[in-house]
Amino acid sequence: MKKIAVYIFSIITGILLINIKGASGLFTTYVDGWGQMSHYSLPSVTGIGCMVANHKYPNSTSRVELKNTVCHVYLTCSDNWLDCDKKLDNGCETKASEKNCGKCGVTCPAGTFCKKTGTVAYKCECPPATCRVQSGNNSQEGVMTLNAATGKCECLVTKCPNCYADCDKNPKNGCEVNICVDPNNYMGCGKKLDTKKDPNNCGQAGRKCASYQVCNNGVCGCKVQMAHGSKCDLPNANAIWDAGTCKCKIYKCIAGWADCDENPANGCEKKYTGAKKCN
Repeated sequence: MKKIAVYIFSIITGILLINIKGASGLFTTYVDGWGQMSHYSLPSVTGIGCMVANHKYPNSTSRVELKNTVCHVYLTCSDNWLDCDKKLDNGCETKASEKNCGKCGVTCPAGTFCKKTGTVAYKCECPPATCRVQSGNNSQEGVMTLNAATGKCECLVTKCPNCYADCDKNPKNGCEVNICVDPNNYMGCGKKLDTKKDPNNCGQAGRKCASYQVCNNGVCGCKVQMAHGSKCDLPNANAIWDAGTCKCKIYKCIAGWADCDENPANGCEKKYTGAKKCN
């Protein structure tokens, strides 16, 4: 009986080994994301399949888990390796390259190379090189960068001179916008200039209103809307509105009162008797 049991165990183990060798036929789920992970499954009624499957596969680490008579094998590829043929027995057989840059089948355009940019991240990049872009009378420095739309290495501006910006991200025209005067890109791409209400750009870019003025429909004016020469109501004084300074001006104090602090806001604030007005 003992010999029969050993014999049966050998047969079952042999069948499971055959299943593992042909695991691609029993393949359930394959994930080829940035983590370079694969998921295989094979029958394991007694759990022996998981015992057999739990061993080292080339260029990878593995983990097995038995769930409802099915053995799941989770394969994680080693650095710079991928599992592209969906076969468990040879592990992660494909090395990351310009033909498989971080993902199986991701090919880098001609003239670029596959660069590792993180723990499990890869990116097609242009060979490092500086370049210059001519835009009008300005020449800006840039670096060769892969244009995802064209698949070609193009000169991308990295630094614009003062008052200029690269708003359209077109490497061919460099820093094409003068953000110091452009009302649709004022002091930054996409920032619209409000010349109707902005006291620092009233009517046009750079036109500043005085500190006591506001911008109304592109014209600098007083916060208080009064006609020049209109009568002002100030304490103990006769005063008129000066539209040039946006203030009331005292032209005469009533008898017995004087404007000693020269502050038009409080009118003629000093009461006096005799000849002396302000001590």
